[in-house]
Amino acid sequence: MTLSNQPLENWWPNEFLAAIIEKYGDNVEAVILYGSWLRGKRDTLPDFYVIFTDYDQLPSLWQKVANQLLEPNVYQLGLSKRNVQCSAKYATISLKHLEKKTTTGFHPYLWARFSQPCSILYVKNEKVQNTLNILIGSSEKRMMREALGMSPKSFTSTQLWETALTLTYGAELRAESQDKITLIVNHYQDYFESKVTQHSDTLGLSGAGNNEWTFECSNKYRLKTKLRWKARRILGIFLSIARLLKATSTFNQPLEYLLWKIERHTGIKENATALQLKYPLIFSWPLIWKIFRRGGFK
Repeated sequence: MTLSNQPLENWWPNEFLAAIIEKYGDNVEAVILYGSWLRGKRDTLPDFYVIFTDYDQLPSLWQKVANQLLEPNVYQLGLSKRNVQCSAKYATISLKHLEKKTTTGFHPYLWARFSQPCSILYVKNEKVQNTLNILIGSSEKRMMREALGMSPKSFTSTQLWETALTLTYGAELRAESQDKITLIVNHYQDYFESKVTQHSDTLGLSGAGNNEWTFECSNKYRLKTKLRWKARRILGIFLSIARLLKATSTFNQPLEYLLWKIERHTGIKENATALQLKYPLIFSWPLIWKIFRRGGFK
């Protein structure tokens, strides 16, 4: 997969934002940029979340149902400028659905993402902005609260967030290594420290200064937390496979993108046959199993 990076510097993010608004119109409640692009990475596709009012403008009944049952749908958006092709990736979910999943969802897929720094590029109105502020705040608290029972009694803000990210990455079939978690926490260290301080009272933390904290809990609490994360890891395998299957019908060249991403994050390179690229849902499973055995999914 070849990425054209330099031209994207000149028109990002307004061109992609304008294209998304043009495509979906008033059904767009908000557009959010997240992921490695915000950290200055330019060897990847920028990632957007497109927040809908509802799923009526998706192109088929199957995609509407899929987005409702297994959020989000993921699409690729290609644009051309000065004869250069550039691409972005965007995920779709309704605002109502997002609120529910970030506040009460058992699996961390959404609240883990929205607890991390993101850039809100567009909101329809002030009401939507306020709703996003609330759900981002609840995602931050959920992310930290779910990590407390898996942390030592005393820890730093950095250690708490490293634990939280390790747990949530482990609940998905991800290509990223532990080094990526350290990179994220170090890059956003001030942000994460401020969030622990901001929510410390709600989380029941005792501060010792220098971003060092203590959390008192029972062994029963720790056991229940451990069991929840074990359940999330098992559930995450099935959800990841289901999302991969779904992506074959919504994302351009899904297998090519997956192989490129795995190689980028792990160094593990595998080539797909023409038949696997054309019919990934049918013929790609031996290749995916081979990558899994080589450690391509953490």
